[in-house]
Amino acid sequence: MEWHDYLLVCINMIAVIYMANTISPNWIAMSFTFNLVMLIMLLTVVMLYIVQARRERSLQGAAGNSITILSIVCTIYLIAILSIIFNLNSGHVLLLDVIAVLGGAFLPFFIRGHFDKSIISFPLLAERFELLTIITFGEAIVGLTHFFDVANFTLIPILVFFIVLTMFGSYVIQIHNLMEHMRVERSLRLMFSHYFIVISINLVNCRIGANA
Repeated sequence: MEWHDYLLVCINMIAVIYMANTISPNWIAMSFTFNLVMLIMLLTVVMLYIVQARRERSLQGAAGNSITILSIVCTIYLIAILSIIFNLNSGHVLLLDVIAVLGGAFLPFFIRGHFDKSIISFPLLAERFELLTIITFGEAIVGLTHFFDVANFTLIPILVFFIVLTMFGSYVIQIHNLMEHMRVERSLRLMFSHYFIVISINLVNCRIGANA
């Protein structure tokens, strides 16, 4: 990595820290900061991919494909920022943010670049998604602690715990025993399936929190 790569990474990290310290339940109060920081973070990533594309001397590879996708998402966040500046309905801004998040997640399925798939390390990518999923399962278990009431104990918390435990066991069996890790592919199925896995676990966690 060269000095400008480190500079872009530092800007990205500063933006993440700033967002973490400005998150608020009041969406209207934090919407401008959220969209601005998201735009800054994504632009730094775009710049990193531009640097990589210049090294490859081509926009036809993975870097060029990522630049296309991120440029679309950045445009949506820019529109959201302009909507806030011109005092448009906050509901429209929230809708734009949802579209931006979904676009960033699912546009790779529709905008597919033509590049050497061997540059993608499937075992490493699977390990990263496993870590995210395990953290989400951990949050669900922590949420369960508030669901158990010794003074008013019922079978419902045990059933909920069994559901979470079954989900975790099924996940481990599929990831470690049934899936072939040493493969060469773009890993879109791995990514998209984990989106829904994390959403499912969070839905169970939200339900636990609502009943705690």
